[in-house]
Amino acid sequence: MKKTSLPPGYTPATPTTAPVMGIQQPLTPTYPTFTPSPVQQTSEPVQSRSPVVKQPPIPQEDMVIVLSLDGLLERCKAASTNTSAKRKVEDIASKLTTLSDLLRESKLSQDVLQGLHYIAQAIQMLNYQAGLVKLTELASSANFSEISSFMPAVKALLQLGLYLKV
Repeated sequence: MKKTSLPPGYTPATPTTAPVMGIQQPLTPTYPTFTPSPVQQTSEPVQSRSPVVKQPPIPQEDMVIVLSLDGLLERCKAASTNTSAKRKVEDIASKLTTLSDLLRESKLSQDVLQGLHYIAQAIQMLNYQAGLVKLTELASSANFSEISSFMPAVKALLQLGLYLKV
């Protein structure tokens, strides 16, 4: 084995067993310092990421659907005593906004609108079972992609209304 000579002034690294062996050398690491660059001030106002878009109103003839569903939602919210039911009401409320958006944009077919009007009447008469029957009929006969975004929420709301007896 050939020995190599060390350059003058070379100090070997402190072994990891130094504290155990009694060698007292400070083990403070040195890190490079970071100096942040100054931030330039601009006179331009910060723009929001999503501009507020004014939505068109829901057609007057379809307001009965929204009002009936919202009324049932509020009754369920007031009658909910456990956290599970309250969470379900909040989830339903967020999903019903999809229905409101579709009504605003007039994107629902006439068959779906008629079915929703029937469900709204059933809710007003507190006949949630009839509303569920119409919902099942609507789901089997309508274009499923048209109603899939909001029908689970309407069904859950009708079932919750039945369960809470509101």
